[in-house]
Amino acid sequence: MERCFFTADVHLGAGGRKATRKVEKRFVDWLDFAAENGATTIFLLGDIFDFWFEYYTAVPKGFVRTLGKLAELTDKGIKVVLFTGNHDMWTVGYLKNECGLEIYKKPKTMYIAGRKVFIAHGDAIGVRNPITIFMNWMFRCWVCQQLCRIFIPIGVMMRGGKIGSWCSRNIHIFYAVGKFFAKIWRFFITKIWGPFIARICKKQKNNIKRPRLIRYAYNKALKDKDIDDFIFGHIHLAQDYPSPELNLVGEPHVVTLGRWDVAENGEAYGSYAIMDDTGKITLKEYPKDTLPKDKSSN
Repeated sequence: MERCFFTADVHLGAGGRKATRKVEKRFVDWLDFAAENGATTIFLLGDIFDFWFEYYTAVPKGFVRTLGKLAELTDKGIKVVLFTGNHDMWTVGYLKNECGLEIYKKPKTMYIAGRKVFIAHGDAIGVRNPITIFMNWMFRCWVCQQLCRIFIPIGVMMRGGKIGSWCSRNIHIFYAVGKFFAKIWRFFITKIWGPFIARICKKQKNNIKRPRLIRYAYNKALKDKDIDDFIFGHIHLAQDYPSPELNLVGEPHVVTLGRWDVAENGEAYGSYAIMDDTGKITLKEYPKDTLPKDKSSN
């Protein structure tokens, strides 16, 4: 019987040491939970690590609980599939060779429980902003990665990576600041560069709203009408789209996974989804949806 678990955006290493440890322990508990509840495949849809850059003879320190648990699960015959995200795309074989993960660096369509499912992290699809397109290309460029490994010491790379990861997770701050200065800029030069600046700001505004994954799914489904489901991570928002926008192509359905974090009460939690052997996908929160009803509010 096929039973698949999906999660994304754990961001191990983000925040302080105490918060990171809480999230990691909760994530490892969830991996055990998935295995105990009949998982045949566990899909990790990117950004499991807040920053992961492998050298050929060294990997980032830490995360031993997670790495050990992943190796344990694959040793037991449970398939673990990683779709790399924009924070952990720089793997060159350690996770595959030592932990037994099956790794994909691009979106992929798979047949699961009799359904055709399009799976991706979601950071590099449907992007229109030319700056973002260039950065995605540069970060994924094999030559650029090799130059980094040759010329940047591992300590410098790890510190720089943490700063870059923080910027990526808090990009909305930079958008807000940019939008403020854009208004001032338009006020002073609207008579000279008005039409040009307006077009640029409009493009930026469209990119901020983040419905692009839905638009991408819509366009993809028009080309491939056999796709039944789309599953994405990246946007840190757990939502299940019953797809009123996609009803022209037979109601394919879009699921976006939330992130893992520490709540105000100090407890770590995470978002995940289950696909059962009938092909039904259900969004859940761990550990909330695993507790008895009389304890779930504690």
